[in-house]
Amino acid sequence: MPLESAAERVSVITEVLDNILSRIDCSDNARCARTCRKWKDVALDYVWRNNPPLKAVFDVLVPLTGRGNDEDRELVFERALEPDDWERFETYSRRIQMLTISLDLGVVGTRLHGTISDSVFRNVAIRRPFFAILPNLKDLRIIFPALQPEDKWIENSILFLCDELKSIDLVYHLDQELETLPVLLKEIAFRSSHITDFSLKLLPCVSYIEDELADTISRLVYLKRFNVSSCVLTSQIILFTSALLNLQEISVDRDFVKGGFANDAEESLLHFPELQSAFPSLVKLTLQNRLSTITQFVQPKNLFAKLLNLKIDMLYFNTPTDLQACLESLSRACPVVQLLEFVLFEDPTGSLVDANFFDVNPVTSATLSSLPFFPHLTDFSLTFLNPVVMSDDELLALLMRCQKLRSLHLNCEPFYNTGTTLTLGVLALLAHEKKEMLELSIYIDASSEKMTTLPPVTDALSNLQYISFGISPVTVDRTLLLYLSKLLPESCRMDVEPKFSADLEDQLVADVEEQMHDCREGWKKVKDILPLLIAARLDEKERLCSVI
Repeated sequence: MPLESAAERVSVITEVLDNILSRIDCSDNARCARTCRKWKDVALDYVWRNNPPLKAVFDVLVPLTGRGNDEDRELVFERALEPDDWERFETYSRRIQMLTISLDLGVVGTRLHGTISDSVFRNVAIRRPFFAILPNLKDLRIIFPALQPEDKWIENSILFLCDELKSIDLVYHLDQELETLPVLLKEIAFRSSHITDFSLKLLPCVSYIEDELADTISRLVYLKRFNVSSCVLTSQIILFTSALLNLQEISVDRDFVKGGFANDAEESLLHFPELQSAFPSLVKLTLQNRLSTITQFVQPKNLFAKLLNLKIDMLYFNTPTDLQACLESLSRACPVVQLLEFVLFEDPTGSLVDANFFDVNPVTSATLSSLPFFPHLTDFSLTFLNPVVMSDDELLALLMRCQKLRSLHLNCEPFYNTGTTLTLGVLALLAHEKKEMLELSIYIDASSEKMTTLPPVTDALSNLQYISFGISPVTVDRTLLLYLSKLLPESCRMDVEPKFSADLEDQLVADVEEQMHDCREGWKKVKDILPLLIAARLDEKERLCSVI
């Protein structure tokens, strides 16, 4: 039967259909798959592509049924596998690109509804007519049980390793040895040697897998991104990792356990060995630690001569003095870095939050005096407990020495609020002297008292694309709005969203929560009104030009 309308003809174009179905959820895609044969393939791809429950994957072969009592219930195949089962299974298995294997409580297909029996994995492994049961699997995440380790689940996970895998994530939160973990690591090197992303979130007991892990890493010659707990970084692991020619990104996380940090006595970063010609392709590094530890880590080394992107998740309470020392060390260790980011890490254990550790000293121009010694720096971001306190002229002088800097995010939401001497006048100075700025986040005093002494606006920040004033004190009045309308281009986006989670803000600044809320509401009003004023000013400018 011919198609009856243009809409029907368009609805079966693969590219159009793919764009539409990518925007709806799994259940709606399942209904679309039953609606029309021409929609079926595309819709089923979205149903099965990302993280189908493991039970559902096996159910396609032969339905699983429960066996045993509620406490020790196991899921087994209700009948033996037959050749026709594999033909049906292949229709769905080739669609799966992401899979999570977990034995945690509450995951469908695990203990809450019954544990998938070992016999299911054995039957599939023995009777499969092809080596890779999920031939297009790209992303595999294996979460070892949080209650007690079960080696059989590690061994069973090997079944899903294949040559097409690009990303493997291993998460294990117990400080106990697992006999089959070295076996899994060897199999990863043998079966999935083309992976480009490897994540290892393990707790301290790693000595028993050190040799196997080092050998595995040495064989992952295509590896580009490596995310690892700091306890895993023994000298041997670092040695083999540093020789990978294609490794571009490393993220080193501290080791969290309930109630605090694991492996706290040994700062593994400080045991980083001296290496020559190490990390030849590394361009991005993320470190999660104290600033004082990172300062010691980078001082004697010459490992990061090509590093372009450095992010530091700051743990515990760091003083402006710690920040200044860290910047000085980094300016010598990372001579070509372009993006430098310091972020206040949101500790899941809550051990960060203790007002007794606040250092009331502000961040000053002296704290940031090393920034000009990063000659290629284009983006700098700082999130800190303490406010930045410097004059408009001091900030301008600092930025004028950072010749390539185009993006500055300078702690627009400090948690320890002692006020600031920066005003809106700094924007007028930047518009005149450094109008090439693209992004700007600063904490200023925009109250009515400060608006009376601002310098005149002689130019606009015509290239500015983004601005945020965070929780800066503000009086929303005609003077402020007119001043900003002269400075900001029509295309500039003003961001008024909180930069931290509500939980963290509640813990740190409960006593000034109302003040922060008022400041945010004030800037939201500015954001609503300002585009109208800017548009009206541009219209007036065009009208005057046409008259002339």
